[in-house]
Amino acid sequence: ENVTVELKNAGKSISFNTDISGKYSFSNLPLNSDYSIVPFKDDDPRNGISTIDLVLIQKHVLGTELLKSPYNMIAADADKSNDITVLDILELRKLILGVYDKLPNTSSWRFMPINYQFSDPSHPWTFPDQIDIAHLSKDEMTNDFVGIKVGDVNGTVTPHKLLGTEFRQGGSPLKFSILDASLKAGEETTLHFTSTDFANIEGFQFTMNFADLKLMDIIPGKLNINQANFGLRRMNQGLITASWNDSKGITANQDEVLFSLKVKALKDIVLSKQLSINSKLTIAEAYENNVVKNVALTFGNKSSNYSFKLDQNTPNPFVSSTLINYELPFDMKALLKVTDVTGKLIKEYSLDGSKGIHQLIIAKSDIKATGVLYYTLESDHFSETKKMILIE
Repeated sequence: ENVTVELKNAGKSISFNTDISGKYSFSNLPLNSDYSIVPFKDDDPRNGISTIDLVLIQKHVLGTELLKSPYNMIAADADKSNDITVLDILELRKLILGVYDKLPNTSSWRFMPINYQFSDPSHPWTFPDQIDIAHLSKDEMTNDFVGIKVGDVNGTVTPHKLLGTEFRQGGSPLKFSILDASLKAGEETTLHFTSTDFANIEGFQFTMNFADLKLMDIIPGKLNINQANFGLRRMNQGLITASWNDSKGITANQDEVLFSLKVKALKDIVLSKQLSINSKLTIAEAYENNVVKNVALTFGNKSSNYSFKLDQNTPNPFVSSTLINYELPFDMKALLKVTDVTGKLIKEYSLDGSKGIHQLIIAKSDIKATGVLYYTLESDHFSETKKMILIE
């Protein structure tokens, strides 16, 4: 539907928009002339594209599960480079996240004559995109085309109104969880995303309401996530988007942080009243063993969970020894580093990294310095520094 079909003849052209069933026609054409029929369609670039397509393209790139037809391979070539690479995944992710309004190097649809035979289906790039008719002498009623939606390798595109919208979500939703908190304007905190049902997940995507917050940093956890997995174009409108995939399928227990977002409150807020997952820009869905699931966000109570916390040492100042309490929300590797005012490392402690509240005693004999010192609790997900004073 709504494909612009252009008929070219001797430097002139006329066009026709296909009807709801994809039909087109040109009548009363002069005979014994040469014609070229060229279809074109470049609307709704995200139609049929989701992160599950990135999963399938990644499997093809890695060689673990090849795309099954030359049409799928052409659809996967999002940068129109006549090859399928990680760059195609990066381009499509930008489209899914809303970073792109359209793909920069190709129209949203590509077309080829329906009777075209691939000489090498594993390298289908040199296909014709038009039909040429020499010396028109009769009615031509079989000049049909195959339309390929760029980016849609699993065939979920809606090419016309007759198909409607396919609802594909099933099973229990994938639930992310973070700790709820009240934040004052200007206060920063780190949101640690966990899940009780993250099993064999190959990918997810969603839109998140993000009003009155500023995203300061994106921190990977169990998942290899970075800024490329988030769309921040609409953050000033209170919305961010996310897309992540891993073709191997990742399983995490409920104590493992999947990823973390460091945020700053722009006004006094309660997180549970500001943050929610929805499909306003990028449809919220996750993929588990070819099952498409919904995605939700839940909030835990801090009183029933541990968090990242570094307390002030006591006593402070100290003469012979001092005690530092710290708290970890899950099992992890953690260090405590003592430095002087210039940042020079004086002492490093490998900490008990089990979930819960712990104590560390620092003895004067461990510290080859006096005066103002700094101690820093460090892990992959957290870093905090406080000041202490060691006197003679």
